[in-house]
Amino acid sequence: MSSGLPFTIQSGRDNNFDGNNNDRANLVGDPYLDPDRDRAQAVARWFNTAAFAQNAIGTDGNTARNFLDAPGIRNVDLGIFRKVALRERTALEFRAEFTNFFNLVSLNSPGQTSSVGAPPAATLTSPNFGQITTARDMRQLQLGLRLTF
Repeated sequence: MSSGLPFTIQSGRDNNFDGNNNDRANLVGDPYLDPDRDRAQAVARWFNTAAFAQNAIGTDGNTARNFLDAPGIRNVDLGIFRKVALRERTALEFRAEFTNFFNLVSLNSPGQTSSVGAPPAATLTSPNFGQITTARDMRQLQLGLRLTF
């Protein structure tokens, strides 16, 4: 288990004229929503999207870097191994390895399109601003046999 990684709210425009479209948005309200919402509500709106606005022309936004936190991660991996002696120098080993054994849903941060790498910033100009559109990998099973002689 771990807490979610922080992410930044960006405006998606170059309003400060520095040549980059990574300006931060302005904070104009309370960005936090009720933490006891059901999963469907949290996925539809992880934070209060009305609490952010475009930064004024020629200025930097007032939202801090890594201002909000993404959802936390819950994961249990399991490995089961059994070695059977067939002869004096020969053995057979059975292996079963599970990732995310209990198939717990761990959501990615808003704006993240895959489970690889650090979460990107949520961008005001995105049509999915504030929404969680992906989750981490589901349960996977790997079986194997190993013969040693």
